Order: sequence, then structure tokens, then C-alpha cells
Amino acid sequence: MKEISNYSIRLSIALLGILLVMAPFAAAQTVIDTSWVLPNTDTLRFWAQIPANYSREHPPAILIYWHQLGGIQYEMRDASTFDTEALDRGWIAACHRGNQERHWNTARAQMHCRLMLDCIAERFPFCRDSIYMFGGSMGGAGGMIWHNNNCGPDDYLIAATAGGSPILDAQYRAEQYLALGDTNRSMRAAFGGLPSERDSVRFEYNRASAVHFADTTRSMHFNGLYLPIYATHGTEQGEIDAYGIPLGWLDSLREFDNADTTWFYSAGHAGHGINLLDADSVCNWLSAFTANRYPDAVSINADENDSYYWTDVELMQNDTVFGRYVVIKDSALRRIEATYIRNVAAITVNIIFPWPEFQETDSLRCVMNVGNSPLETSTLVLAGIPEPDTIMRVSGVNVMSTYEDSALTIRAGADAEFILYYYEDSVSAVAPPAVIPQVLRIVSAYPNPFNSEIALDVESPLAGSREILLHNITGQLVRTLTVNLKPGMQRVLLSGNGLASGTYFLTMPAASQAPIRIVLLK
Repeated sequence: MKEISNYSIRLSIALLGILLVMAPFAAAQTVIDTSWVLPNTDTLRFWAQIPANYSREHPPAILIYWHQLGGIQYEMRDASTFDTEALDRGWIAACHRGNQERHWNTARAQMHCRLMLDCIAERFPFCRDSIYMFGGSMGGAGGMIWHNNNCGPDDYLIAATAGGSPILDAQYRAEQYLALGDTNRSMRAAFGGLPSERDSVRFEYNRASAVHFADTTRSMHFNGLYLPIYATHGTEQGEIDAYGIPLGWLDSLREFDNADTTWFYSAGHAGHGINLLDADSVCNWLSAFTANRYPDAVSINADENDSYYWTDVELMQNDTVFGRYVVIKDSALRRIEATYIRNVAAITVNIIFPWPEFQETDSLRCVMNVGNSPLETSTLVLAGIPEPDTIMRVSGVNVMSTYEDSALTIRAGADAEFILYYYEDSVSAVAPPAVIPQVLRIVSAYPNPFNSEIALDVESPLAGSREILLHNITGQLVRTLTVNLKPGMQRVLLSGNGLASGTYFLTMPAASQAPIRIVLLK
């Protein structure tokens, strides 16, 4: 992600043995407390706690804390009970200091977090579908900002995030500080000045924010529409002005854009930041979610050429202008629609999501909404599909296409709709080999909320009979579904007949996976 690639360090087990100070703590867990100088002269510092019952065969969830203004890597341990809560749940807990105590969730701070996760994962692998983040004040929106910038297939995609008094919009908060008499100048050091001084500075403020209220069309909150968010604020007027009102604005934006679960509320008492978050309640809420890797629609505001969910983007201008695009996939209708909204030259759709295999006489309908692009042609790449026998124009302009290395590249000078056709015997000769999953897990549950039945996409490395359990919100087992799985991905249906409307949780006892929260509406 931003700047991270410039400093990416993959540490070997031998190097870990030198750099990590690991010691048993009260015969209960392993504590990691380490620091070292990076090539850019930053010093990476982090603290982590590994539960005593840790098992590589059943990797646990990990809980990551983004500290408050002026805090350090020990704040999670010293200023909250989240470390104890994580230990009780068998989770890994971790907190990094960032490049400085006032890091403001910048690209450099995100790079530090990534290196910390690389380091922990090398020695103590954790469940990649159960990565949770939380924070207070400056770090209160750290999880949202991380997700906006780190939601590609090779990133540490988080499942949910929580924040106490989160600073959602760095530019908006900087303007508040100025209005109050220039009471906090740390943002200038982090971002290189004030947002009013240069476009490049304003761009840095906006890319390190959960949302940009002054111009929401250039806000990265779109990237987090499928991220469950929990946030709270205190009751004092200054707290409401700085944190409560912006939370209300973001809540409205997410509701308008049909975002995933959003839980924003007033704590009902005075306080600020991490002190407003109850560890047990927050962890209960976080644990209901697993990473949503394959949403049916991705709505992205990209700050650079990068991967976002199952898409890659190449921008026309890759310095201070965001690239805005939307891609919608429909496996039932065999349809992909890509909309190029602003500053986008090329979109790649990686067919890595659950998708029926291409069979004889199949077709795939594609739509490119190019709009008034200044480019002569815009590009759509479909990666991971067999070569079609023919491409038929439906509407708009004719497209140009090339096929190489299991990827079809399509170029269009204006809006275009077309269909890829596959004829008998053409698919088997070019279809890529199936990838066998490494772990047993429920990949997705759709639709959610559901009315009568819900489709579960399940990955399994081996064949065999497995049980999927459904519990209600009180923990009572209300349904057991026995499925006969084959190696690979398959879809099973779970009926809601006879069940009352409400919240339920899916589990697969044979899988090391957090419960999946689903909602039945009748």
C-alpha cells in the first residue's frame, strides 16, 4: 500500500529470534516487546501478547490497538483491560507505536502496522479472517483508515473495527483546532503543513482519514462500506462537537450508500477515547464478524494504483487525484459491470471470488460505463477466465480485445455492453486448474439479511461430512445442517423456515473461525 512497498521487510525466523524479546508472563502467555531501526531511519516499536493456549493448527483471532495522541505501544496494556479480555478469549493482542506518538494514521504509521503483523504472522500465525482493530481519539478511526487503504486480496483485511471518540476527518479536525486558537500543531508535522497550503498536503490529510466531509465524492469512506464499524463518544459538549456530530454525518453517509453494519452511539456519560469502550462489549461485537473478501459490489476511491478487494486499478494521474470506480458482479446472471467515474485508466477484475466454473455454452455479459473519459480508450481486464470463442456487441461501441495468460483485456473508446460466448470443447482446453483451499471455512453468507433461505459458500481442503450450527442471540442451538463437502468451494443452502426474525450466528465446529452473524427478516 502507500509507501509500504518501499520499506517492506519480510523477516525470517532466524532474524525474529534476534530481534524479538519474547518472555513467558506469569506462566500464562508470551509477551513480545521489541524495536528496531528501519531503512528509512524510523524505529519500529510494538508490544504483543500471545495466549498460553496458542496453536498453529487452530490460529486465533488477533486484536490490534491504535493508540491515542501521545500514547505508545503499551497503552493497550496499561490504559485498558482489552489485553486481559483478549487473553481470556484466546486471542493475540498487539499495539504498535507508529513512527511517532502523534502519527495520525499516516502511510508511515500503516507501514509500521503492516511490519508488526508480518512479524507476528511469521512466528505466530493468526486467523486471517478474524483480524480486529480498535482505538481511541487519534487512533479511534485507525481501523477504518487501515481498511480503506488495505483491503486487497494480499492485505491484512480486517473483519470489523471499533473506536472511542474517533477523529474521522483529519482536515475537519485541523480546522477545528485552528478555530480554537491553533491548539494542536502535530498534524502539520505529520502531513507536511495545513490542508489549505497545497493540494499535495490536502491529499495527505484526506488519504489518512476515514471520510472527507468537505467533498464526499473524493472521500475514501466508500472503501469501507462493507466494514462493520462500532463507535462511541462522550456527553460533554466539546466531545459532541468534535466526535459526536461527525459520527452522525458518517452514519448518514453509510446509510445512504447501503453500508454494512454500523453501530454509532453516545456513551451516556463523560469521557474520551479508549475510556469510553467497554472491553467485553466491544470484543463480543467484533467477534460476530469475519472478513468480507468478496462483496458483490465494490465502490472505491483509490489514492494510488493498487488492489481493492477483488479488483486492481490503474489511475490516469497517480499523485494527488483520487480514482473513483464501481464494479458489480452477479454470479447468478453471469454479469460484470464496471463504471469509470473519475481518473481511472484501467480496472482489473480478478475472478478469485466464489463463481461457478465456466461450462460449455456458457456466456458472460459485461458492461463498461466509461462516461466522458479523456482517454482514447479505457481498459477492462478479466483475469482468471478462459478465452472466449467470440465477443458479441449488445450496445455502445465495438470493443478491442486480446487474451494472454488466462486474462482477457478489453479496450473501449466509449460506453459498451457485450457478451463473451463459449462453445462446446472450448472451455476445458484453457480453463485454469482449480485451487484447493488450505483451510475449512465459511467464505460468505448471502443474502444477509435474508428472508427464507441463505446461501453459504464453503471452502474445504478435504472431502467429508461436516456440521454447520445455527445459534440464536441467546446462544441456543436452533438448527444443525449436515453437509457432505468436496475439496474446493461449494454452495449449500440453509433454510430459515420455522425461525423467528432476529440475529443468529453460524459456526462450523471443525473450522477455526469466529461465528458469522446473520439476520433473518420476515
